[in-house]
Amino acid sequence: RLSPGQALVFLAMVDTANRAYWAEWFSCPLRNIALKTGMTPSAVTKAKDALVRKHYIGFRKNGKEVEIKITFESIENSSDFFRDDVEVLSKNRSAKTQAILRVCEG
Repeated sequence: RLSPGQALVFLAMVDTANRAYWAEWFSCPLRNIALKTGMTPSAVTKAKDALVRKHYIGFRKNGKEVEIKITFESIENSSDFFRDDVEVLSKNRSAKTQAILRVCEG
């Protein structure tokens, strides 16, 4: 199960992966994720660490660059999160939930 913050970071990373044409490993500066999601850099780092622990993403540093790998297993797992909670998310008016919905919409 992903928390709303973890889901938001994961979706922002999926969006970045899509823009990188789904390269196995792609550059994903956490500061860009923070800007995209409206979360603080420390909150993004905590969410990233949780996503690594839950095996949603791989993470490595390549020099100064942060690289992320998203597995197909994680995509399948995240679809369960959204399928189960989409109605609850759509009714929740918190800023974080609205940010998740904006990322989902495109």
